[in-house]
Amino acid sequence: MVSLFNLSLANNLLHGNIPEELGSLQNLEYLDLSLNNLSGPIQGSIENCLKLQSLRLGHNHLGGSIPIKLGMLTYLQELLDLSDNSFAGIIPSQLSGLNMLEALNLSHNTLNGSIPPSFKGMISLSSMDVSYNNLEGPVPHIKFLEEAPVEWFVHNKHLCGTVKALPPCNLIQKGGKGKKFRPILLGVAAAAGISVLFITALVTWQRRKMKSVEQIHVKFLVYEYMDRGSLSRYLENHNTAIELDWMRRINIVKDVDNALSYIHHDCFAPIVHRDITSNNILLDLEFRACISDFGIAKILDVEASNCTKLAGTKGYLAPELAYTTRVTEKCDVYSFGVLVFELFMGCHPPLPTVAAAAAAGMPPRRRRRVRPPLPPSPPLLSSTTATPPPTPPVGTPKSEAADRRPPPARRRLPLVSAAAVEEEDGEWHPLPLSAADLSLPLTLPTGQTFLWRRTSLSPLRFTGAVGPHLVSLSHLPSSDGRLAFLLHNNGGSSSSSVPAAARAALSDYLNAAVPLADLWRRFAAADARFAEVSARLGGGGARVLRQDPVECVFQFLCSSNNNIARIEKMVWALAGYGERLGEVGGYQFHQFPTIERLARVSEQELRDAGFGYRAKYIVGTAKILQAKPGGGEKWLASLRTRELPEVIEALCTLPGVGPKVAACVALFSLDQNHAIPVDTHVWKVATQYLMPELAGKSLTPKLSVAVADAFVAKFGNYAGWAQNVLFIGQLSAQKLMVAETTNTSTKPTKRKRSGNNVKT
Repeated sequence: MVSLFNLSLANNLLHGNIPEELGSLQNLEYLDLSLNNLSGPIQGSIENCLKLQSLRLGHNHLGGSIPIKLGMLTYLQELLDLSDNSFAGIIPSQLSGLNMLEALNLSHNTLNGSIPPSFKGMISLSSMDVSYNNLEGPVPHIKFLEEAPVEWFVHNKHLCGTVKALPPCNLIQKGGKGKKFRPILLGVAAAAGISVLFITALVTWQRRKMKSVEQIHVKFLVYEYMDRGSLSRYLENHNTAIELDWMRRINIVKDVDNALSYIHHDCFAPIVHRDITSNNILLDLEFRACISDFGIAKILDVEASNCTKLAGTKGYLAPELAYTTRVTEKCDVYSFGVLVFELFMGCHPPLPTVAAAAAAGMPPRRRRRVRPPLPPSPPLLSSTTATPPPTPPVGTPKSEAADRRPPPARRRLPLVSAAAVEEEDGEWHPLPLSAADLSLPLTLPTGQTFLWRRTSLSPLRFTGAVGPHLVSLSHLPSSDGRLAFLLHNNGGSSSSSVPAAARAALSDYLNAAVPLADLWRRFAAADARFAEVSARLGGGGARVLRQDPVECVFQFLCSSNNNIARIEKMVWALAGYGERLGEVGGYQFHQFPTIERLARVSEQELRDAGFGYRAKYIVGTAKILQAKPGGGEKWLASLRTRELPEVIEALCTLPGVGPKVAACVALFSLDQNHAIPVDTHVWKVATQYLMPELAGKSLTPKLSVAVADAFVAKFGNYAGWAQNVLFIGQLSAQKLMVAETTNTSTKPTKRKRSGNNVKT
């Protein structure tokens, strides 16, 4: 036993304390005691296991403080998981000594204090989840955290810093009268109806008790802290605008309307804001909107003319204000109208005419495109009609087919104009898929693959390699938005046979033979939750791909315990070992390398490229596949004809592949259409709608099987396709919601997978 290097006792009913005898296993590299009922503190004996590379103690009842001597386990590299326990106290700064650690999970405890500043020295760290604690203060400035998801930090006392998902520690927003800081919280949202004079009085009274943020004597206008910042910041940012679906945009308009109604009609004296802009609308965590920046607001005197100097933001000012100089509530109404246009048109509206601009004493405002797209139109807002449903598949009862309701109206897609087609050096070739059959943003960047790039926003276009073919996908200006492809290379064939070969490869890759509209109607009839999500997503278009199994396996090996930026970087680096196909939109595209080519890559080479512990899994998997009789490609392809349990078992023999990754590979490449990759999003759907009796429980391997069985019982042989749609539907609550046709993020959505199956 002394020579044991891998010990996994996870998901049992173990209870009591962690035994001291574990300290005698000095060659132990992997220790997994997660998903048990262990209690008490972490015994000091674990510190003797100096060769530990992975320590998993999550989902237990361990308590006390986190031992500072864990920082002595300098070989810890893959994961330190202390989540879902009862640890209290501060996070010891000694953990920063784990310089090789790549993933740290301290979530769901009762830790307090701040994140140690010394963590910025953990140069290998790529994942740090501290959610559901009582932490506060600044997050250390670590480069990989700049793009970290907000889920890593939610439900804490108050974390702040330069992390993109968090607010700055002191600055709320820059407005028309300078900066607004957060030294005191007075709860002064416009919707609360506190007038400017009362705000000023409160600030003046409190100013003696607070230190100046910028060490100068200035007047502060302090608001209740609004976690999501300004509306302008959301609209102009690719990674945040996609959260603003139609209902949220409508609710923002309602909130601003209510606030204006209050200050105009319900205050003791009417107040005119005079600077209603998207930069002065603040959003809280629930996307409730409040008006900010009352720096140039004016309290109206009903017995005076209320004339004043021209002030405000160009492009939002009422033109008549320039020559009347008379402030009325109509000034805010005009600005409010511009704001509504900006929300619902997807761009800032221009001034009506040059003459109007001249009358306003300002240059004509250029039409400013709001880069992020509009979200999918809900059925009640869409003026397009649904395409007729296809013929039900063979074996469908007539009564079921007759009772089917027509699908909701489809979203409008930006189509490829004739001018755009003429600009290309090739010909667009149609595919047998309409916009209702395949939505590019609901299919390509939603976590099935990380190898496609959005190479054009208007018209929307995605580019990627399908085998030896480098193609771009877009929609033709036909009534149904027919999908078409543009070839950028000859695919290694004669020019006359290229389009036919590429069309066949794409039809297979896009699973074109599956009647998507029929599946969605069946799913919607079986489940009210699916009907709700499908309506929100536009009624169709989220298709499961049929990828090359080799390509799929190695992509999901990179996704384990990783963030989106690094997954994309790793997958792109792996693809770089293949044959170069060409450059489109500034991206260099390659055919995904063969198993033989990947087997020649050294583990050290991948580690130097930033793959970390995944390097040994990639190299190991490549060599195992290479040794398969007939080759790894043939072995993987043969799994398409086996039953799902056999497929999962076979895939789990590969280094680094656990049941969740195996389910992803089975669904997205091996024709296992009822495979269910159960992650946190799917678990949330299951506990809320399919199996509410599991609410409050932690996800375990046994419960994962139960959830998968529940999906199959509900949706049948294509349950994986239904799960994929519900997965996408959950993204709206996780800052990764898929927008309508012009998905603004060039980075694919990550499907988090954890729990690598490391065998001795």
